[in-house]
Amino acid sequence: MRPFLWLALTVAMIINMANSLVFDGAAESTVGILSGAAAIAAIIALVRTREGRT
Repeated sequence: MRPFLWLALTVAMIINMANSLVFDGAAESTVGILSGAAAIAAIIALVRTREGRT
C-alpha cells in the first residue's frame, strides 16, 4: 500500500509541475485541483500509516 501511495504522490506532483506547460484555461484549473487533491490525500494516508505512530 505504501509504495502505491508514494507513487501517487510523485505522479501528482509531476502533473502539478507540468500543468501550466501542457494545459490552458479551465482544463489547467481542473487538472491542478484534482492533482492537488490527490497529493493531499496521499500525504494524509502516508502520515496515518507510518510506523511508530503514537
